[in-house]
Amino acid sequence: MTRRILLIEDNPDHALLIQAWLEDHPALAPQLTVLSDGLQALEFIRWQAQTPVTGLPDLVLLDLKLPKVDGLDVLRALRASAAWMAVPVVVLTTSNNPADIRASFASGANAYLSKSSALEGAMPKLLETVEQAMRPAAGWPEGRG
Repeated sequence: MTRRILLIEDNPDHALLIQAWLEDHPALAPQLTVLSDGLQALEFIRWQAQTPVTGLPDLVLLDLKLPKVDGLDVLRALRASAAWMAVPVVVLTTSNNPADIRASFASGANAYLSKSSALEGAMPKLLETVEQAMRPAAGWPEGRG
């Protein structure tokens, strides 16, 4: 079963590294869609909510520091949409700021992972989090990581 992941990440190197790591884990069998800024993400969210034929992703990986529209605004738009409300969102960002962590959970994130400067340090935790979120009966509790 192919799982769909939406990656909203403005750093092309980070996006390629995440894609390579996910592809190296065939149990996830992800189909990855990558968006590089917050405005693209908002347009995609609106379009997907109106055209259910294509189906929503099974998981969103969201960077906070995005150009054009901030990641927290994207997260709030996801949670404000009835169609997207149940899709798990993992914030994956370089920020370790406690205010960003609190704001992410308050806005509806299911998990928050901080990238190391090389990103590779976050990969084992990212894969564990993705696997947990993608379990069919995960029953992932809101606001926990």
